[in-house]
Amino acid sequence: MTSEPPEVTAFYDKFTGSVQYVVTDPITRRCAIIDPVLDFDEGSGRVSTVNADRLLEFVERQQLTLEWVLETHPHDDHFSAAAYLKGKTGIPTATGKHIIGV
Repeated sequence: MTSEPPEVTAFYDKFTGSVQYVVTDPITRRCAIIDPVLDFDEGSGRVSTVNADRLLEFVERQQLTLEWVLETHPHDDHFSAAAYLKGKTGIPTATGKHIIGV
């Protein structure tokens, strides 16, 4: 059996200085979204889903099968879009067990 390294595509969010990722198995075309950002406008207090929707558009455009949304660590510089993505796709989310204590 031939294996290939995963494909990693990074999406930089200038406002928070954070990076979101789509990691893809190049053989099965299954992927995970890692550390998705929910957009927040400090002036108005409103949130939007521009970054999260951009990730979903990438997954669709590349004809990938989204399997997971993963949060790798707590974020003090932005809100997570994991719940939005789960609601939009039904895909499970996962995070480290110690994040609840943060």
